[in-house]
Amino acid sequence: METINTTRSLCPVCLKPLPAKLVLRENKVYMQKSCTSHGDFEDLYYGDAALYKHIMEEYSLNKGEPSNSELKLDISLPVRGYSTKSTPVIGIIDVTNRCNLQCIVCFAGCSSAPTLYEPTFEEIGEMMDTLRASEPPCPIVLFSGGEPTIRKDFFEICTLAHEKGFSFIIVATNGKMLAAQEDYYEKLSRSHVDIIYLQFDGLTADPYLAIRGTDLLPIKLKAIQNMKNSSTAYPNVVLVPTVIKGVNDHQIGDIVKYAAENISKIRGILFQPIGYVGDVNDERLLNGRITNAECLEQIEKSFNGKITKKDFVPLAWIRDFLDAYKRIYPEAKTINITTHPGCFSIAYLIKHNNELIPLSRIFDLDKLRSFIRNLEPGSRSEMVTKFTLVLPALIKKDGIKFSGKLLSVIKDLFLMGAEEAIIRFHTENVLLVGFEHAIDANNYDCDKVENCCIHYSTPENDTIPFCAYNLLHRNRIEEKFGNDKSGKNG
Repeated sequence: METINTTRSLCPVCLKPLPAKLVLRENKVYMQKSCTSHGDFEDLYYGDAALYKHIMEEYSLNKGEPSNSELKLDISLPVRGYSTKSTPVIGIIDVTNRCNLQCIVCFAGCSSAPTLYEPTFEEIGEMMDTLRASEPPCPIVLFSGGEPTIRKDFFEICTLAHEKGFSFIIVATNGKMLAAQEDYYEKLSRSHVDIIYLQFDGLTADPYLAIRGTDLLPIKLKAIQNMKNSSTAYPNVVLVPTVIKGVNDHQIGDIVKYAAENISKIRGILFQPIGYVGDVNDERLLNGRITNAECLEQIEKSFNGKITKKDFVPLAWIRDFLDAYKRIYPEAKTINITTHPGCFSIAYLIKHNNELIPLSRIFDLDKLRSFIRNLEPGSRSEMVTKFTLVLPALIKKDGIKFSGKLLSVIKDLFLMGAEEAIIRFHTENVLLVGFEHAIDANNYDCDKVENCCIHYSTPENDTIPFCAYNLLHRNRIEEKFGNDKSGKNG
């Protein structure tokens, strides 16, 4: 077996910090580590070794730095579990751990949590302040739980986030409230919510029975229909499926097609390959490990090669645009995306005549990226000239008919402002499809955690990267700041 990388991890049993190897076997990447107290461990890390090598070579965050094997292990790991090189781009605030479901799979562990955790309105405001005090200020807040919509003051919480200056406000919900109340979507809109992350595990009953313990498909479809019936155009919807091998991975393509059919309301899908944290109350599901790579293979199969894994790039691809924007506008408070290449894979798909055309079929993305990386500051007229001369040459022959609006959006990104251009881009029949692989004790990678830009904000006036929080800190925080009350999930 070939060792292709080294990193730092944890013992799955005692959470002691350990060195770990990433080894190649049968074109897959496995993590191997050994604890003196609990023995040897191996788990699937990435399901396509060739693709892993490519993204790590192309999008490495640590070129020129010593290899991970030379880095000293952080002795605070059992207590803290991370250091961080990134400030939060998306800040998550759990507004409650109460829920109106009893899911078989729940990374927040709501079903088994013995303590009611529900910060006060004032405490939530302070957690927002912690996010806004980061440098640069965190631009996006995501309200989660539990089920956030069961709080009676939830609209007021969303309005407060708007007053605090967040550019985008996201609500993660199972959709029961959106299905039950036809005007709930409009109430979220009036409360300045921009995006709804809708739990959506498939298009048949089976995935819901396996993952949630009950058939929720009618509720999902009713929630989406209520939103489509609304005269309110905003917020947009992002479907968020939990993906488990053998349970719903075969429906990935169908979910993409369903989103495209409802693109007037659904603007994205964020597939989340399962991470084994929180509650997994069915032993059969513990064999459902799947990574971004296998999910991308399902995309290829579903679309007969018209969409392939080569059309997807790490989130670091966007980082080059933001870095260029900072060079041109150094005074701008631009977010800093440092996400590990193995965490996210994304593609923009353009809907045209009931077909989905990947952005990579319209532009030569490698040349576009090179142009952006070498873009230097200049006057507005100089910038217009550069874009006018260079961008059309990056259009692929078959992509000319799609390129007009997209060229305009890319120019606007640098000539108008990033936020305005991003919003307009996502209203041009564009569907964002992403895969976000959360990690657990078996495949914990400190390099991923240190470069994470999705942080929980806590009542301790701290922010903690997503995977470290769910594995190492959630129970401590909820116990410290919670209340012992019976009927928590009532």
